[in-house]
Amino acid sequence: MYNSVMEIANSRTREIRQANTNDRGEIFRLIREANFAHVHSDWYLPSDWLGNPGFIINEQNRSHRSSSKILGCMAATADPLPAAWMRLVALNSSESPEKILTEMFEAVLPVLRSQGIDQLAWLPGRFWPQQWFQKLGFEEINWITTFVKDNLDIPTRNMGNVEIRPVNTGDFIKLAKLEENAFSPLWRHSAQGLTIANQQAVSFLVAQIDDQIVGFQYSVPGQQPASVHLVRITVHRQFQSRGIGTALMAAAFEDYRRYQATSVSLNTQIDNIPSHRLYKRFGFYQLDDAVPLWARRI
Repeated sequence: MYNSVMEIANSRTREIRQANTNDRGEIFRLIREANFAHVHSDWYLPSDWLGNPGFIINEQNRSHRSSSKILGCMAATADPLPAAWMRLVALNSSESPEKILTEMFEAVLPVLRSQGIDQLAWLPGRFWPQQWFQKLGFEEINWITTFVKDNLDIPTRNMGNVEIRPVNTGDFIKLAKLEENAFSPLWRHSAQGLTIANQQAVSFLVAQIDDQIVGFQYSVPGQQPASVHLVRITVHRQFQSRGIGTALMAAAFEDYRRYQATSVSLNTQIDNIPSHRLYKRFGFYQLDDAVPLWARRI
């Protein structure tokens, strides 16, 4: 497949091919040195995507190589299908970065279609030129905002008949099914992704009613000392507005205390008003740092 697809971008001086494990060192060097670098690999390392058909590199042909072998790399993968995220993009600034990006994107699109991917999202940050995304067919579909809480105080709450317990290894397939119920494809995590997340979690809790899993949350160490980051609260659609999110949040704060955290952060869509109300009830305040989320149909 790649022999025919990559002819789109091959030229006298450059070729595009699937990245492999032998490229690991050059890819990490490029990520460190590139003026344009984006990493959004969730709980994976960028190298974990090596071998995936959606992980490609744009390199100089052997007869034209200078001191820099790889001019750009791109990893676009789904976990799970049918929506994918741009996990990694890095561009060598000594070349034409927009041209390198365009060549890789045109090469990877047929690969994504062949996998059954129908949407690709990208959360690149502010410093990337917006006109690049627009030329590639992306549109702003939302904004991602940050909420922060500088203490671990919580409001009085009524737990009702909700049971909160730690996650166990037999839960992850059920939790992935719960994600399918609660979210559109773009926002779902796979059972494998949740399993990996649990290995890094400060708190990973499940909510049950009459032995049925109706929600969960997980949190990881934050970027600042003594901080945690609340990654996810998921509640089954039929059980929303029944205090389950509140119960999960309150129980998570007990884990944060055991972790000796003093502050909490989280990210959410700017139009997710029900979640905003929950966070504000717990004393979170919203930062003025929203970043655009770009997506396009495949």
